[in-house]
Amino acid sequence: FKSNRVKMDVKIKVAALSDAKEIAKVIRSSIKACIQDHQNDEKLLEGWLDNETQNNVKEWLETHHIYIATSHDKIIGVIMYARFGEILLNYVLPTLQGHGIGKAMLNAVKVDATEKNLTELYLESTLTAKDFYLSQGFNIIAQVTDNARLIGYEMSYQL
Repeated sequence: FKSNRVKMDVKIKVAALSDAKEIAKVIRSSIKACIQDHQNDEKLLEGWLDNETQNNVKEWLETHHIYIATSHDKIIGVIMYARFGEILLNYVLPTLQGHGIGKAMLNAVKVDATEKNLTELYLESTLTAKDFYLSQGFNIIAQVTDNARLIGYEMSYQL
């Protein structure tokens, strides 16, 4: 895949255990940039980041499908989905968002899920990612609230 918007070669491939540290860095960097979701609330941000560790990524690599986007052998994006079709995360380095990398990773998941005979992908989108998923053919199923505050959207995609 060659990004049309950025002069870079991007490769999408299955993540390896040796990628765990760099994957955690990409996830953490991207989450910090999701200001619409955490509103720079330190306590909320801390809670969100607590789970995004190298050790947890290693565990996820054992139980989930994880693809990474790389450019010049550096991880610039990561997408993970569960065996039953739930996309659990999809992050691109903040400086490279909007350049087709998330779309390329999502397309790799769509192909993989179809090959595994899944008929649907679903996820809980953040406020930040809602428009991206809508542009990729996902439909909103329900709003997700916390103490009456909108925090995201349940979404699905028919394969």
